[in-house]
Amino acid sequence: MNNMSGLAIQGYVAGVTSAVVVEGPEAGSFLQGLISQDVERVQEIEAIRSFLLGPRGKFRSLMWLIRRADAFWLFTDSPENLLEDLRRFHLRVDCTITQYEGPVLDVLGARPSEETGGVVAHIPWKGVERWIVAGVEPELLSLDQLHEGEWTAVRVGAGEPEMGRDVDEGTIPQESGLVPDAVSFTKGCYLGQELVARIDSRGRVNKRLVLLEIDNGEAPPAGARIEVGGDDVGVVSSSARKLDGTGSVALAMVPARVTESVMVTWGDASVEAHVSVADG
Repeated sequence: MNNMSGLAIQGYVAGVTSAVVVEGPEAGSFLQGLISQDVERVQEIEAIRSFLLGPRGKFRSLMWLIRRADAFWLFTDSPENLLEDLRRFHLRVDCTITQYEGPVLDVLGARPSEETGGVVAHIPWKGVERWIVAGVEPELLSLDQLHEGEWTAVRVGAGEPEMGRDVDEGTIPQESGLVPDAVSFTKGCYLGQELVARIDSRGRVNKRLVLLEIDNGEAPPAGARIEVGGDDVGVVSSSARKLDGTGSVALAMVPARVTESVMVTWGDASVEAHVSVADG
């Protein structure tokens, strides 16, 4: 889908993305047996999406990956889960696992200059340019810092879920809409593979993450009820006003049968929202 956040935007935001670095001669084979993506596809700048799942096939961490020599950079909004699980399986493997302690910035709408240095990853969002830059101080970017509402508007408009808010450790990957970009069905085994493969081959999920677009009015708060035919079918997890002020966007997990429009209700307010699949 196209990004539905509204106007184009340029700027950076700090503190929403962390970096975990797995480095060493056996870093690739170590990650290949754990994450959902084929590490042979990982490139130096163009990031690819992947998951780290639990043994039962549900989310533990969402990430974007790039590779520099024998170092894999894993960019995530849930570094605690990622570090915990990687270190649990790090047995007699010739690689190191560290959380990067320098600045990690998300840059929207402008490609960082090569002169700024650092580790740069291009994130292929729909409808907006996003880059992650590690090791560069904000003042070197010559960009304005975005406020939380602007970042959320772009993230939600791109259909990008936040771990712990829009998806969590009870979420099945297919419910997120991200599987086509994050899972390799041709690589060998990885942690949690069985459930993902079974649903792909002969099953379906009962709920899914959707993007809600509201034409007018304020953004509904997190927890606002979603109704179809008077029945509650879910709640808003993230929302923001569009950047152009013409309405708002939101993410919510709803039954898979919900495909057109819904009513979003909170307090004394009730607005209609249009539904599309959140395939960030």
